[in-house]
Amino acid sequence: MAEKGKQAKPGDIVIAFIDGGWTMKYLRHKAGKPYLEPANKKYKPIYPHESFEVAAVVKGVVRKY
Repeated sequence: MAEKGKQAKPGDIVIAFIDGGWTMKYLRHKAGKPYLEPANKKYKPIYPHESFEVAAVVKGVVRKY
């Protein structure tokens, strides 16, 4: 479940459009600039180069196995 229109704050899990692609990551800020941090520490943070837009804040996840 994602909530559109909610203002995202650092630490929120967001659905974002970054440099031409969609992803779901933790929103973080460094030196006043946003970047996305993956939950899996094996992957590197994503810093926007051209475009960055938060589309929604994730409020819950339903998993079905």
